Amino acid sequence: MKNDTDFAQWPLVGWSDDKGTPNDNWALISYDASGKKLGVQDDGDWRAADWNKLVNAPAKSGRIAPVTHWNIVDIDHGDWNLSRTMLAKADWSPGNSKGNCPDTERLIGLSRSYGRGLCTDVAEPLKAAGAWEMVNDERYVKQGDWASGYNKLQCPVNSFAVGYSMNGPAMVSLLCALSATPLPTTGRSVWFDKGDNRPATGGAKGSDWAENDYKGQCADNEYVAGVAMTWKSLQLGRPDALLCRRLT
Repeated sequence: MKNDTDFAQWPLVGWSDDKGTPNDNWALISYDASGKKLGVQDDGDWRAADWNKLVNAPAKSGRIAPVTHWNIVDIDHGDWNLSRTMLAKADWSPGNSKGNCPDTERLIGLSRSYGRGLCTDVAEPLKAAGAWEMVNDERYVKQGDWASGYNKLQCPVNSFAVGYSMNGPAMVSLLCALSATPLPTTGRSVWFDKGDNRPATGGAKGSDWAENDYKGQCADNEYVAGVAMTWKSLQLGRPDALLCRRLT
């Protein structure tokens, strides 16, 4: 813009020099040496047109429609903790790189080699009270073997993934939050060991949130319930598949 008004701080009352000459071109009002008030509505003020457009814009009232959020979790170089809940707690996976979604979001995608994750609040179920659970074994794999021959991390029933930890490229654990409402336990395996496997439509369709890496992503109406990986054939425990389940 001509006067660089894309970013500005506009003081309410400006200041003047020792001779009473106004010295703040951004102030909404100021006073000269005789006490005369000067303001944005005076003739010739270069801000007047934009100011009037702003203050005369149609007013809106009532509840503001919610906006869907998407956040990338990037543990390339260490922890990436977007959760106030987990920042207030002790290290939940010592010695490993951890990625946590914001408290109002859930994990919906993972990349294969570089530790990237994707979080969203689209169709987000409310979280129940209680501590989030770190899962680092197969104790909750009870509704069928959705990745035969692979090691699996899986959240408890009625829980969804909100974070994860890795050691190098290897999956170590999932962080799971309990849902305030029951969640379906039927789902599908989303494999991304040989290429991207992402929804054809949805909020993050146009975003390459982990460049130069394979990515697995559940649909907008699903949640991540588990991650599969293997150490066979020098795969080093990289995430290979997601267990995606519908939210309703």
